[in-house]
Amino acid sequence: MRTLSLLALLHTTTLLGAQSTGSPITVGEVLELESTVLGESRQIYVGLPPDYATSGERYPVVILLDGESRFELARAIQQYFVYSTRIPHTILIGVPNPSREARERDLLPESAGGDPERFTQFLTDELLPYLDATYRTDSVRILAGHSHGGVFTVSTLLWHPELFDGYIATDPSYGLIESTDSLLANELTGKRLYTCSSDGAYGFNEEISSDMRTNHQLFCNLLVRHADNGLTYTSEHIADDHGNAFITGFHRGLRYVFGWPIE
Repeated sequence: MRTLSLLALLHTTTLLGAQSTGSPITVGEVLELESTVLGESRQIYVGLPPDYATSGERYPVVILLDGESRFELARAIQQYFVYSTRIPHTILIGVPNPSREARERDLLPESAGGDPERFTQFLTDELLPYLDATYRTDSVRILAGHSHGGVFTVSTLLWHPELFDGYIATDPSYGLIESTDSLLANELTGKRLYTCSSDGAYGFNEEISSDMRTNHQLFCNLLVRHADNGLTYTSEHIADDHGNAFITGFHRGLRYVFGWPIE
C-alpha cells in the first residue's frame, strides 16, 4: 500500500537569518485503500500519537469525515490536547472525499440523493477492520463530522449506534435526518453525543440559516423527550458562521466525548 508524506519539506530559503534544516513537519500519512464496497480507491489520512512508536499502548480511534479540508486542523487540536488536558492520545483517521458528488453520495440520506448505507458498509467491513489489523487500536471509537458529515454522524448514531462510542456532530442540517423521533426511542446507553448549531449566515441565505437553527432546536427537543434512552449528550450554539463553527465544535466535542469539562 502506498504511503505518502502529508506535508512537503520545509522551504530551504533563509528566514530572518535562520537556515532551514530541510526537515519535514509531519502531520500524518496518506494511505491508498482499495474499496470493494465503494468500487474505488480511497485515500485515508492517518495521524498517530507522538509516542506511538515507543509506547506499546493501544489507542482510541477518531474517524473524521471531510478529511481533505479538516484533517490538519483537527490534528493540531488533537495534538494540543495531549499537553493541555487529560484526554487520551488517539489515532486520528481522516476520510477525504474524492469529489463533491462522492461527498453527497456518501454522507447524505437517501431522501437527499445519497447512499449512506454503502458508505457505512465501507466503514464497517473495510476501513475499521483494516485499522484494527494495522494499528494498535483499542475498543473506543469516535465519529466526527461537520455539515454533511454531521448529518452522517447523527444518522449513524440513530441507525447504527453500535459502531461508535462517541459522536461529534458540528452544525448538521437536522432537517435532512430521517426517522429521528422513532429512532431516539431506542436504547442508547453508553453513547455520548456532542452537537452544536451556528449562526450559519456565511454561505447560506438567511432563510436556510433560520431553518437550520430551528431544526437543531427541534432535534434538541426530541433529545429531552427521549431522556430515558440512556444517551449522554450536550448541545450548544456556536456564535460563528457555519464553516468556521467546526473549529470550536470539534475541540469542544472531542473534550466532551472523552469526559473532559466544557462548561
